[in-house]
Amino acid sequence: MRSVLRIPDLLALFDESHRSRTVRELTDAPGPAKSTVVRLVATLEQRGAGDAHRAGQPCTI
Repeated sequence: MRSVLRIPDLLALFDESHRSRTVRELTDAPGPAKSTVVRLVATLEQRGAGDAHRAGQPCTI
């Protein structure tokens, strides 16, 4: 349940200037742990809230 509370932290990293981010950018930013970021991105993608990413490629939320 705590990871659900981290979604706003993750989404806050996206704005008009940063419409896409690599997973590395997301994990390097202050906030959730790497494993949480990867899990949240995968969940958002499965729910249709983001574009699929590949290693080193940006994801768009």
